[in-house]
Amino acid sequence: MSVVVITPPAAPVVSLAEAKKHVRAEDFTDDDSYIESLVAAATGTIDGPNGWLGRALVTQTLEWRGDDFGCDDIELPFPPISAIVSVKYDDTNGTEQTVSSGDYRLVGQPNKPRIALAYGSSWPSIRWQGEAVRVRYTAGYGAASAVPAPIRQAVLLMVGELYDKREVASDAQRYELPFAAAALLSTFRVFA
Repeated sequence: MSVVVITPPAAPVVSLAEAKKHVRAEDFTDDDSYIESLVAAATGTIDGPNGWLGRALVTQTLEWRGDDFGCDDIELPFPPISAIVSVKYDDTNGTEQTVSSGDYRLVGQPNKPRIALAYGSSWPSIRWQGEAVRVRYTAGYGAASAVPAPIRQAVLLMVGELYDKREVASDAQRYELPFAAAALLSTFRVFA
């Protein structure tokens, strides 16, 4: 099972203006591109398929890829999930097919979303090969303003630390989230 980003978020979790205000750099533009890169780095550390948080933040399209349907529900990582775009599979002849949306439903929201078969439905036969089943879905809280305040604040804290400490010159373990950011994020973290 793997998950890939099909369409990344259209906007960052926090705006350049918010980040500049947080690091007290709103009176000049010299560091704008650097601050934008820090927002991207901080967000990338916690958001989506590669992130510590185990959630999608701003709306994005993801695709779950698995070798088969299995006999249970298909668990979809990186909640919250707003919509299932499609469920596709390779039939026994190797031709891509689409499962009718009436044959499944999204359950387990908001924290443990999964696709369950509708009553009386069954998964179709597939070709036994890698990634024969693909579920495309929309995940995230919506616009950046809809992302919970503790998550947005954690991103700002991470940006502030990166902005203030541009060189790695301490004995601190740099691969850990700052304590305050981790504390803000901890109640939102999803464990597989």
